[in-house]
Amino acid sequence: MERMDKSREVWQRVRNPQPAVPRDGIRALRRESAALCGAYRQLMSSLSGKAREKAEQLYRQEGGASACLRGLEVLRGEDGGQMKFPQPGKEPALRLLRGCFHRTRNCMAEYTARSVDPETGAVFRELADRAQRQCTLIAELMGML
Repeated sequence: MERMDKSREVWQRVRNPQPAVPRDGIRALRRESAALCGAYRQLMSSLSGKAREKAEQLYRQEGGASACLRGLEVLRGEDGGQMKFPQPGKEPALRLLRGCFHRTRNCMAEYTARSVDPETGAVFRELADRAQRQCTLIAELMGML
């Protein structure tokens, strides 16, 4: 009898699969992306030469990720509108970059976890790959300072 109950439970899960990844939290990812954009904007104003070019590259890439996340919100009917890029407090460039590295790494982990979603997984895989490249670029920029 117990075996039949377990079999019934398995079939219920097969017939009514639950999403592998929660469908919420994109807003939180957008806030992280906006914070990163604000940090890169601040770095652009304080750096020069090749270092400034790297900061601009990071800013453009993160701006693209932010737009992509908003697009995912639109697809889900949850568009929160444009998001402002907050300016971080005045910090030395290395400390700011260290924070950006950790934030980007955390976003990469979140994107990777969401890459199993059948509807938007491919988009999250691409965002995870971009975040990985950004971590490399941040480390390179830190080495230039």
